[in-house]
Amino acid sequence: MLVFKSKLKGMQQQYDALDEAIRTARFIRNSRLKYWQENQRIGRADLSRYCAVLTGTKKTISHQ
Repeated sequence: MLVFKSKLKGMQQQYDALDEAIRTARFIRNSRLKYWQENQRIGRADLSRYCAVLTGTKKTISHQ
């Protein structure tokens, strides 16, 4: 597993944008993994096309 660590100094708006980007990346990763598990005979190109479908889908992820 690749882990990046850094100390950031920024404004709250920047932290919120970073958190949203992380949540979006996790959502896409988990959705692709689930799609792959349900459809074992798919390849990289199929997963890439599915990612394009996900980008068109607007789902709200809230952590509260």
